[in-house]
Amino acid sequence: MYKNNITLIKAFLLSEQNIQLHPSIDKQNLYSSTGNIGKNQWIFIRLSKTSRVRMTLNENANLILMKSNANDYFIQNSKTHEKVIEHVTIERILAHAPEQLFFLLYKNCTNGCLFCPLTYNPNYSHYTWEKIQDRIAENVLYKIQSVNFTTSCPKGKTQDELVEEIIDIATKTRKLLGMDITLGASLKTPSIENLLRLKDAGICEIRLNLETYNSEVAQCIMPNKDLNKILYSIEQAVTVFGKEKVSSNIIIGLGESDDDILNGVCKLAEIGALSTLYPYDSIGLSNYNFQRPSAKRIYNLAIEHKKILKKHNLNPLGSKTMCCACAASHLYPGKDI
Repeated sequence: MYKNNITLIKAFLLSEQNIQLHPSIDKQNLYSSTGNIGKNQWIFIRLSKTSRVRMTLNENANLILMKSNANDYFIQNSKTHEKVIEHVTIERILAHAPEQLFFLLYKNCTNGCLFCPLTYNPNYSHYTWEKIQDRIAENVLYKIQSVNFTTSCPKGKTQDELVEEIIDIATKTRKLLGMDITLGASLKTPSIENLLRLKDAGICEIRLNLETYNSEVAQCIMPNKDLNKILYSIEQAVTVFGKEKVSSNIIIGLGESDDDILNGVCKLAEIGALSTLYPYDSIGLSNYNFQRPSAKRIYNLAIEHKKILKKHNLNPLGSKTMCCACAASHLYPGKDI
């Protein structure tokens, strides 16, 4: 279909988002994840040495995963039977992603972002240290490249309390796995004091998500977030953690223009922060007109993304945790393009 161009193939797969399994494949034998809130079931498909893609299992998908033998698979169009890519493998998921343990401490949020599944999730479960310890024990024999902690804004919890919880868990994780384990964290807008405390606790990298760089869109779909506050927090984080050790997700498909996205990438790059361009995940719960971007849009933005990082002398592989390291849900410079 794309003459074995992995970048174009992955852009196409990302635009489709969903994949079904051939009846001969037993889902129970696949490494799959229900993500952080348990709505959709994901698999991670290794496309090449540096590229992987995360796909949502859906029995009505246009794409179908077929098995050749053992752990050798291929993907084809479920209607035309045209092969998209051959010789792919299914990756082991540790917690939420391959090679990483990624823990969402709370599965509900008061921010009210219209695109986020946590807004609509009635689940008030809490990922305690005891649960995290169990997951670490389950995966200790595999190559754990990083352990990451993220938190929403759950009801009744302040930012200071959430930071305190992450510090406590990070300290315990280092005692369990060793002081050299790479730790990441993702929060809303931590203060400079809390950023310093997180670093002292062993957090190596931090993610603070912009989500969009269009102020009108942000006011409409993120009523309890302030882009200026997020940017200020990102600037402070770079002073604490350093260049390429702070990252931010920008979502494609919330009603923004390409210029909005690239302006956001430029702004982050000027600060010294990395960015990931994340195609909107359809959750089927919002009445807002969000759209999964086309393969062409995903690809073209990735080309410009790479140019911007190069212009600002940023190494996209400088980050070792979370979305930049995984890069399964987006086209990422240095890994896919």
